Amino acid sequence: FVIFTDHGNGTRPPDRPRYLSGVLCLDGVEISTRGGHYIAVGLREAAPYPLGGDAEGVVADVRRLGGFGVVAHPFSPKKELRWTDWSLNIDGVEWLNGDNQWRDESWPELFLAATRYAVRPSPALATLLDRPETSIRQWDATASASIVGLGGMDAHAWNQGGRVAEALPSYEEVFRTFAIRAELDRPWTGRAEVDAKAILHALRGGRTFTAIDALGSPVEFTYTGVADGLTIAMGGRVSEDVDMTLRATAIGPPGTKILLFADGQHVKTTTESELSYAVKGQTGGYRVEVRLPTSDSNQTFPWIMGNPIYVGSASRFIS
Repeated sequence: FVIFTDHGNGTRPPDRPRYLSGVLCLDGVEISTRGGHYIAVGLREAAPYPLGGDAEGVVADVRRLGGFGVVAHPFSPKKELRWTDWSLNIDGVEWLNGDNQWRDESWPELFLAATRYAVRPSPALATLLDRPETSIRQWDATASASIVGLGGMDAHAWNQGGRVAEALPSYEEVFRTFAIRAELDRPWTGRAEVDAKAILHALRGGRTFTAIDALGSPVEFTYTGVADGLTIAMGGRVSEDVDMTLRATAIGPPGTKILLFADGQHVKTTTESELSYAVKGQTGGYRVEVRLPTSDSNQTFPWIMGNPIYVGSASRFIS
């Protein structure tokens, strides 16, 4: 599936979901506010007035109109694009933003990546990926608020005389670099409206993970909790008086690490294909990331980034 989020003010009625060449296409919008950019997906209708200006008002309006709101490029190298108020009732955040990744590279690094791109495009793009520590740290700091973490392509092309210009890097190679996986309750029906609701339900519930396909593919990953005989999916929450066992599995080459974090604090690592951890009254957001063995200097960039499973009541606070 692909979600299109061109810049706008929400006054254009959202296009209905549809399948194009077998790909489910959803229409969203990226809204500029004085406190950063906010993506809205799943709006029920067009806004009755232009959305923009005050970030608090935009977040409230997106929620009122039934949308799922995501903070875009929260710590952009461009100061004017950064998100400024983490006390707002946001739904999601881009822990990874593709457009941000090249902006902090040196010209020699960009030139080398461009040379490699001619031979192996998506692996060349992967060489520009640096762990976005600040974004991950902020996401972890607000973990108890059930904020969904997503990877955003932020791919761009330009309209020239009614035709879309050829993008460089191409959309195809950008999509091959990393992608969001959504866990659905049932298989696709082939009906766009029905399947779009299923995707939005998974996104809202945090039943998603981001996989860097250019580092390794195919991706096989599961992360669940078991409490009182019930299976808890990513994004799920249990009370602090419930004992739960967390289980994560990932299939990768020898040396692949599965790491578990609680509110950003590392609690366990295994190089086996399955990680298991018993939670007994320890509140927090427990997320899993998987790292591939590499000789590269950036050994902490995740191959797979899952969303947390939560223990205890939700709360909102400023980090």
